[in-house]
Amino acid sequence: MRKKFLINIAFLIGLNILIKPFWILGIDREVQNIVGNEAYGIYYAMFNFTFLFQILLDLGITNLNNQSIAQNHDFLKQHFSKLGGLKLGLALLYLMVTILLSLTMGYTEQATHLLYVLAINQFLLSFVLFLRSSISGLQIFWLDSIISVLDRVLLISICSVLIWGKVVNQEFQIEWLAYAQSAAYSFTLLMCLSIVILKARSFFSIPDTQFIRSTLKKSLPFAVIVFFMTMYFKADAVMIERLITDGEYQTGIYAQGYRFFDVLNNFVYLFTAILFPMLSKEMALGKPVEKLVTLVSRILSLSFIGIVGLAIFLPGEIIDLSYRDISTESSTVLTILLITFVPMVISSIYGTVITAGGKLKIMMLWSGISFMLNLILNLILIPTLGIVGAALASFVAQLTMAFSCYFLAGKKFQTFVPMSTLVEVLLPLVVTLGILFFIDQYLSAVSILGILIISTLIVATRFILNSFNEFKLLGKINSSK
Repeated sequence: MRKKFLINIAFLIGLNILIKPFWILGIDREVQNIVGNEAYGIYYAMFNFTFLFQILLDLGITNLNNQSIAQNHDFLKQHFSKLGGLKLGLALLYLMVTILLSLTMGYTEQATHLLYVLAINQFLLSFVLFLRSSISGLQIFWLDSIISVLDRVLLISICSVLIWGKVVNQEFQIEWLAYAQSAAYSFTLLMCLSIVILKARSFFSIPDTQFIRSTLKKSLPFAVIVFFMTMYFKADAVMIERLITDGEYQTGIYAQGYRFFDVLNNFVYLFTAILFPMLSKEMALGKPVEKLVTLVSRILSLSFIGIVGLAIFLPGEIIDLSYRDISTESSTVLTILLITFVPMVISSIYGTVITAGGKLKIMMLWSGISFMLNLILNLILIPTLGIVGAALASFVAQLTMAFSCYFLAGKKFQTFVPMSTLVEVLLPLVVTLGILFFIDQYLSAVSILGILIISTLIVATRFILNSFNEFKLLGKINSSK
């Protein structure tokens, strides 16, 4: 199972490293530089607003579908048509609620227009994720990996033509970004739909009342968890726009730092997207999962030296190289959000363990506590500290979630990381950052970056050699049976 995970995650990461960072740090960043922080701030606030009611768009059906198919492949043929019909009904409900509530917010005409387009995009993207959950549930990870970057490839192509192709006689408009997303998501949806229909051998149908009731009873716990986690990832931008006088501009500044955190969050999601169906299948068969979980923890921890090092020693250089219109708070926000990556990794891995293991009530409780903590801290800190307060609120919420998920998963599923692994992860991190803390004033930015890269490569090489020896030993044991 660990070997299968490594093969699939290597393929998935290879594709995504080529595509998604270029989209977020290249195209999306350039769009913000062209349209300005205020215009991008409007887009970013509306984009996050459409996430607030995402619970209505899915109600946990995607996660339920993924887990059920992973445990029993026949579930796809038996229930796809009715689940698809239910998903369409929920999409209409989501669009109605989002549009009606947006009318009470007092948004400008431009913001309202953007909101409507982005709400439709959320529907398209949610349906793509639902269809992909069927593909990954069938353990066809290579196909899911290709589809995971298809929309970004299309977006990069469309936006590159609009930005640099000189096909229009005016500068890029923020609305064009939303329109490009609509086109890319629509094409990806049609591709996914064709594949899943061939596998399920059925199309959408209107589900009966009994099916809706029984499905929602099973899926609602997933929906509540996703809702709480989405809220403490997305509510900050909406609250910045509402609680600060120049909220639109400040939201744009906040997005500068959050963009890098978003890249890292997407990177972690690649792991959990494969980990969840694998864990669901193994746990359903009663097999231990601690070695697989430890493997994922070790892989993701390889990035800690580089990420935390950049957060502490080079945030200003990163912001200066990336943006034209910056604020004195930009680098502070980036530092806090990059450090937040560490607890986010822990909560993502061990939250996935708890969810795959069916302990949904515990997960709902702690995700709810973390969300409420994030909400209260945002209400207190944003009016006083501005966007720095929003970043601090995110860090505290993620740290709370990380501790709770780690200890709950360890207690319920014996997934505590061995002490030797903890030392292997923490010692290089502490030593490297400790040395840099004392000598960074004597070093150039290039020298600091070089030390971080070399330290990361040393740790990664050691991990690869240890893993190779471990799998080689397992192969000998299996061949001798």
